[in-house]
Amino acid sequence: MYDGQTCRFGFRYPTFSTKEVVSTNVQRVIDSAHFFSQGFFGRGAENVTFLTTDNFTDPVSWLVPWESCPKLSYVEPYEAAQKWATEYIPPIMERLNGLIPGVGFSLNATRGALHGCPYDLAARGKSPWCGVFTARELRGLEYELDLFLDGYSGHASKGDPGPLVGAFYIKKLIER
Repeated sequence: MYDGQTCRFGFRYPTFSTKEVVSTNVQRVIDSAHFFSQGFFGRGAENVTFLTTDNFTDPVSWLVPWESCPKLSYVEPYEAAQKWATEYIPPIMERLNGLIPGVGFSLNATRGALHGCPYDLAARGKSPWCGVFTARELRGLEYELDLFLDGYSGHASKGDPGPLVGAFYIKKLIER
């Protein structure tokens, strides 16, 4: 499978070598790790060991530290983001439903369509899909994500756990 991102990674880090590839235990992440390995190592991927978070005995997971912190909750930030979504998404939903009669976009489908823009940008570096939305509509999405992430692990979260949660990842990054 050709993957332009993997290819660019290989050119940027030509001396990169590893015998282990680590991922969470979520199937889509495991699949991504395998696809990355096939694209980067080619047939050499057969010699790579795949590890998931289930393979580690650390008391706090450095890949998914939020699963180790019982006081970290996404409920309140999600509710704040959801409340904002009910404000800014309905006009977008109406506009899209007017452009594509018969489809009947719901609030959640419109929200998913909006999320397609940043995902496409991250994957390809550019996105014709983003052109479906106005700059103001995309700023609404950005604010929704800010509400969620800042409320989840940023300065607006209870106890500001972001630095602590991120410390486990940075520790492992330095070790490697």
